[in-house]
Amino acid sequence: VNATNYNPSAEVDDNSCEYPVPDPIEGCMDVNATNYNPSAEVNDDSCEYTVPDPIGGCMDVNATNHNSSAEVDDGSCEYLVDEPEPVPDDNETNSTEDPDPIVCSTDLCWDGSSRNLTDCSCPSEEVNESDNENSTELEGPLDPGSEIEEDNNSDSDIEDESSSIQKRRPVLIVALVLVIIVSVTFMFFRRS
Repeated sequence: VNATNYNPSAEVDDNSCEYPVPDPIEGCMDVNATNYNPSAEVNDDSCEYTVPDPIGGCMDVNATNHNSSAEVDDGSCEYLVDEPEPVPDDNETNSTEDPDPIVCSTDLCWDGSSRNLTDCSCPSEEVNESDNENSTELEGPLDPGSEIEEDNNSDSDIEDESSSIQKRRPVLIVALVLVIIVSVTFMFFRRS
């Protein structure tokens, strides 16, 4: 009667009965999972596992409280802090040895080098006669805008020419601006 092919008119059992096969039981088949199902016949990938909370701590190896077993940096790192430099008042410099510091008008010299901060001097250019005539040696103070001594060599002439061009540059710029202003004014009145 339970066979799927039951024949009520059959008089002899010929062993041909077929019975329904139940669907297999699905579930988690991993004994280490929290939802393990010992009756499961097919693994349905539903296994769940307890995950321990990660170990928090300082993960920076340069910190004084580095935790090598930390899995998550919890922001608790501590570092050695050097003593801060004293902050100078408005009338002081970082030097405690010199009560009256020298203040230079600019930190750079004409050649791009730094000024000597003890006296605000810059190196000057002078011919070095031990080498050849065209080589130069830097020596002594020279402020921006001061003239370079002529040495009867072509380098000095070039420097004098570039120096005179630099002195004439502002005059040329002013003249150009005036020409533009006059031209614009003339065009304005001409259209009126």
